[in-house]
Amino acid sequence: MALTVPTIEPNEIQAGNTLRFDRDFSDFPASTWALTYVLRSRLPGVEAITLTATADDDAFEINVAAATTANWTPGDYTMVGYVALSPDRYEVFRQQITITPNVATLELPYDGRTFYERLLQQVRDVIESGVIREVIRYSFNGVSTEVQSLADAFKAEAYLVSKVAQEKAKGKQRKVLTRFTRAR
Repeated sequence: MALTVPTIEPNEIQAGNTLRFDRDFSDFPASTWALTYVLRSRLPGVEAITLTATADDDAFEINVAAATTANWTPGDYTMVGYVALSPDRYEVFRQQITITPNVATLELPYDGRTFYERLLQQVRDVIESGVIREVIRYSFNGVSTEVQSLADAFKAEAYLVSKVAQEKAKGKQRKVLTRFTRAR
């Protein structure tokens, strides 16, 4: 079975995996323009990652070896794509992207859940334990939360369930259905 090469930028990259995708900008053919992506982390001290595309006729090809991505720092990045033809440069792409850790090289134990998934589990543990006090306080990774009642815990759970659902839906394309009718 042949690998289908994506034709859009990824939402997520796993460090240690090959990064491969093609891009085509009809107004900026690869035969004359150069395409570069820059990934900037929000974390201090993390160097920018620069990806330079190669020309494949009038399309661009991005191919980064697994050995290169293995050295990338996991986290959230802003990915910006630029096309250039001296002296002009234009931004053609911008989105948030996540570099996930290389699971094969992580030390055990490894918790692959997201921040919201871990926080949701904490709230569910509080609800399940049936602890009812005037104020329930808990802290996770330096984030403190205070729940005034079990009802607040259920509200927090509902909020966190929606955040987890948003994370899971991130990057999935959805169809938008429309219907046009004539005014009567």
